Amino acid sequence: MKIRIRIETEFGWGEKRSHDLGTVERDSVEVSEEDFGLSLAEGKSLLKEIQRVLLEDQVEEISEVSRVCQFCGSYLPVHDRRERSIDTLFGRITVAVPRVRMCMCGLPGHLEIKAAYSPLTRVLRNRATPVTVP
Repeated sequence: MKIRIRIETEFGWGEKRSHDLGTVERDSVEVSEEDFGLSLAEGKSLLKEIQRVLLEDQVEEISEVSRVCQFCGSYLPVHDRRERSIDTLFGRITVAVPRVRMCMCGLPGHLEIKAAYSPLTRVLRNRATPVTVP
């Protein structure tokens, strides 16, 4: 038996994306008790992959929304992308985070400044997801 594990993301602007996380295979003929359910290692690996996909897609959506100037509505260009490590409950995950050029609409005389910022800094100041204990 093969069990395929897939996540589907639907972004706020309507785009849909599928992520294949992996396949779990089990033998039903020569079965043992170790073959039932997920092993701890398989579970940890799958949870880390789910976390990675979730973070990557959240970073993309937060970045896209942040590229629209609040004042003039123009679509701001990406200055560059940098890798950022985020500590999560399932391990450290590295994602590519764009830095967005600041809009010049609010500057007197529209000086040509190449300032850029990361939209992610307003959400993850400590580069870690919160740890909640029930």
